[in-house]
Amino acid sequence: MRSETLRQLLEQFKNGALDTETVLERLKALPFEDLGFARIDNHRALRTGVPEVIFCQGKTIAQIQQVVLQISHYHHNVLATRAGRDVFDGIREVISDCRYHELARLVVVKPRPVAQVGKIAWSAPGLQTCPSPKKRR
Repeated sequence: MRSETLRQLLEQFKNGALDTETVLERLKALPFEDLGFARIDNHRALRTGVPEVIFCQGKTIAQIQQVVLQISHYHHNVLATRAGRDVFDGIREVISDCRYHELARLVVVKPRPVAQVGKIAWSAPGLQTCPSPKKRR
């Protein structure tokens, strides 16, 4: 859950748009939600600014769909990693707003522009690396 989502939830409660039971049900999922086969860290976005990432390898399409649906309730730009075309097709069955990046084997669910915060370093097996600088004497 993002801090903005939490703020909206509290405002809706304050304004009477949501009752106590509804708010309690939504807050029960904090900080973790256990689906049996996966444990979703709903506080990750509050702590780091980035929602949970779904590691798809080893999960069935149905499990991935369930995780995607849970996380996307509260977040945009949900990443599903180690995802083949079959995973993308499965995710697209439950949430059409997604993009597949075949080379990276990555699905972005509910992609939205984000403000750049810093820089990122990326590495992949098989890429040339720079040699270590020689120590000066």
